Amino acid sequence: MFKRAVTEQQRHDIGSLRLRYSRTLGNGANADAQIAIAHNDTQIGALGRERRTTLDVDIQYQPKAIGRHTLNTGVSLRVSDDRLTGTATQTITDAEDRFKVISGFVEDEIALTDQFDVTFGLRLDHHDFTGTELSPTARFLWNVGERQSFWGSLSRAARTPSRGERSFDLTAGFAPNGFPIRILGNSDLDSEQLTAVEFGYRAQWGVRLFGDVTLFHHSYDDLRTIEAINPITFTLDNGGELDLYGVELTSSLRLLNSLRLNANYAFNQVADSVLQDDEANAIPRHIATTALGWTISPVVSTNLTAYHVSRHTTLSALGAQPIDAFTSLNLAFVFKPNRQTTIRIVGQDLLETATVEAAASTPARTPIAVPRAFYLDLSRSF
Repeated sequence: MFKRAVTEQQRHDIGSLRLRYSRTLGNGANADAQIAIAHNDTQIGALGRERRTTLDVDIQYQPKAIGRHTLNTGVSLRVSDDRLTGTATQTITDAEDRFKVISGFVEDEIALTDQFDVTFGLRLDHHDFTGTELSPTARFLWNVGERQSFWGSLSRAARTPSRGERSFDLTAGFAPNGFPIRILGNSDLDSEQLTAVEFGYRAQWGVRLFGDVTLFHHSYDDLRTIEAINPITFTLDNGGELDLYGVELTSSLRLLNSLRLNANYAFNQVADSVLQDDEANAIPRHIATTALGWTISPVVSTNLTAYHVSRHTTLSALGAQPIDAFTSLNLAFVFKPNRQTTIRIVGQDLLETATVEAAASTPARTPIAVPRAFYLDLSRSF
């Protein structure tokens, strides 16, 4: 896939290649292997330039079920090389760097009865930046009938700090005495932590309508904050905490055999926060998505997607800054001339020339916007 998006002060060139191999082995086991390489070259106004090449290798193996146990295992490797170019007001400590992430997981789905399943899993990630992270998970699924079920999950996850968060040196402005106000990255940043509790109910009414209701509580620890070293020098730290709860509604309606309407709505409410009020509002209160899919023929289909995000704030080196509510419209045409080949022509953000989704990091800089773009995606199965 190659994608280019250009606005007055931004340029995004993205190219990627993905190969996947799947096979059912003679003993009833399944094996999947995938290798992908991606390169992006991004210039965002006065923020500078990032050139990055990433290699991903992923292998999964599912042995034949043993009694009531179904195992799933996998390992993956990510290697990323980058070259970052700063500006007059932002420099990078290490202009070129390479990092790798080695991951592995194991998951055991246990059928306790014909209607009740539990799943236990553990994921291990070793990152050059933060060392080893463990992400356990536990889930249950209770099928109370052929078309109704309840489910729940308890899981932990981590977000590793980015290259920029660890190594940038930003001049955000100037004090009245003329000295620069600096914000520094922190090479000792820890990963942000998430503990998620979710419960849901899903049902199918007839052959055309499906619905899902999810209640969730997410607890975040070690969130990124900006702390003062002295009156004109600041650095990033892990001083934030946040509790979030909400509800998510999902439905799918088959209007015709060839026409399907999908809708999703999420309501988010911050319950408690060790953050400034504006920073806590960085999570939009309302997010809604609607997608209309039309299968024109066995070879041609199209998908129209609209999503709306309510007014919220976004975090930058200057702190929390407001982002107005926005609506985006995307359109995709899909051609499958044969079973092995898929061609997608995609138009992104058709309503606006560029949708602002992140604020400027300094007063002199332009907001970060997702530009209107068109791209071609070709995939081939062998």
